[in-house]
Amino acid sequence: MGTKRPTGHSGVKLRRQMHNDSAMRSRARLNNMLDELWSAIPKEERIVPQHGTPEEREVCRAVKVEVAISYIKKLQAHARQKF
Repeated sequence: MGTKRPTGHSGVKLRRQMHNDSAMRSRARLNNMLDELWSAIPKEERIVPQHGTPEEREVCRAVKVEVAISYIKKLQAHARQKF
């Protein structure tokens, strides 16, 4: 009929590796897009919760998204006021 897919242990390993490779590419793409989004927000708008010292703080992805959403809502409100 056609090409047979590997079965058994080797098939499981192959599918797992394909899944892991795909997941790695997906995470890398998401992280790149989050970095691009973060860099598009003016530094004075990047208000993040204050936990620990500035050297210890790494802004996590969830906080970056929260800050971006807040900034977009602020821009939308400003645009509505103009019109």
